[in-house]
Amino acid sequence: CVWKGVRMRYKFRGKRCDTGEWVVGFFHQVPKGGWMMPVKNSNVITTYKVLDNGEVVLTGAYEVIPESAGQWTGLVDMDMVEAYEKDVVDVYFQDGDVERAVLIWDARRFRYQLKSSERSLWGFDDTLRFKIVGNLIDSPELMGVE
Repeated sequence: CVWKGVRMRYKFRGKRCDTGEWVVGFFHQVPKGGWMMPVKNSNVITTYKVLDNGEVVLTGAYEVIPESAGQWTGLVDMDMVEAYEKDVVDVYFQDGDVERAVLIWDARRFRYQLKSSERSLWGFDDTLRFKIVGNLIDSPELMGVE
């Protein structure tokens, strides 16, 4: 399948059920009895690549661990790494303080927020300087969760 001129604004990351590998692409749920998953409801990420001419080519569809799926925030960290929901970040404040937090989706406010042990929630936008240090799926100990 090929699309031309499609912007990949909404993309997701998830960990494959079969290999544990992280994949990035479109997220969708396939109901039980569907074309791919005849036995159970499944969370699937369809991967893609963008060609030099702007065409988008679908490259695979993988069942992912439901808890691992997270949407790209549209932001990148200080090293230009894409920030996804459930990433653990170090936030660098102007006064020199550094605080560790996790990136979460706040459905009440319809926006991404940061949550740490020191603060309940605070806004997350492109004015913050931050660095991704891991994620809650692979390294929950970064946030004190065992």
